[in-house]
Amino acid sequence: MQKTDVPADAPKVRAPILPPCDIEVSLTTQSISRLALVSLLLTVYAGCSSSDTLSPTASSTTGGTISDFQGQYTGTYRVDTCVEEGIFTGFCEGTGLVAGATPPISLSLTQNQSAVSGNVLLGAITGTLVGTVSGSTLTGTAVMADITEQDMTLSTRISTWKTTLSSSGFSGGFTIVFSVPGENGNATLTNTIVQLTH
Repeated sequence: MQKTDVPADAPKVRAPILPPCDIEVSLTTQSISRLALVSLLLTVYAGCSSSDTLSPTASSTTGGTISDFQGQYTGTYRVDTCVEEGIFTGFCEGTGLVAGATPPISLSLTQNQSAVSGNVLLGAITGTLVGTVSGSTLTGTAVMADITEQDMTLSTRISTWKTTLSSSGFSGGFTIVFSVPGENGNATLTNTIVQLTH
């Protein structure tokens, strides 16, 4: 995790604890708008970890060359890195999205030959995944729904998605970018699928 230095005399704001995450964010008086951002992110990522146990399901193939990704999948992903800049200083710890965190993820996909699209749910953020299948590999991107609270809008996108489907489910990873229109900085998470199955 990388973050910009915060002055030692900066006040600390303790947000409500939303199990299982302990949340604390440093805010400077010059950037108090971060409080609104943190409040928004706490709402979005209230379920920051999951302990669901899922059983793997075999995937099928179409024509023996392109895997069939159509269907509904649930599971978890692991945050590998969280890099924060500008207004997002304190984001990683403030939301509990630190390295090793395992938030929930779900997918509902449809497929037309090599074209795949559908809904993706990260915590409480929904979006649309669009991608292409080559063999058993799905690559794509997703635009998530903007969320606005206290006159601040959080924009989220999956900038890269690359996963492989096998009889034990999805493997691979994806990158999430958080930003606030009109504000400097963002937060970028690189993630690995822990378990994502039917």
